[in-house]
Amino acid sequence: MSAVPFAILRHAATAWNEQGRLQGMTDTPLSSAGSAAARSWRLPTPVDRWRRMSSPLCRARQTAELMRPAAAIAVDSRVSHKAAIRALLSLATGWDMTGRPPIRLDWRCLHFFTADRDGKVILERPNVAMEAA
Repeated sequence: MSAVPFAILRHAATAWNEQGRLQGMTDTPLSSAGSAAARSWRLPTPVDRWRRMSSPLCRARQTAELMRPAAAIAVDSRVSHKAAIRALLSLATGWDMTGRPPIRLDWRCLHFFTADRDGKVILERPNVAMEAA
């Protein structure tokens, strides 16, 4: 395969997100509002059939487990959140990560990328809203 399509999504809200606090590797669970939001999310086609991966942090696992349709989640400690999405945006757009990004990413949306065998990353579709379940 010459190119690999993938999508990336940040976890739903935690109490710390709601308070404007940075979490880093602190293992905070989803807030009630975050759990409700993740339960309402439905992955669009074709992502609804793709393999799912999550970091081991409970907020990421909970988000992945609550989305519809239900599916098995592979947990991988190398998977991260906002920083990984920003790094992918940098690779895809040439943004040097200083100043404002060239595209405003909505952290409640799914972002589609493609990676080719040479390591080139292409931003296919940013800010794809999650359908209500």
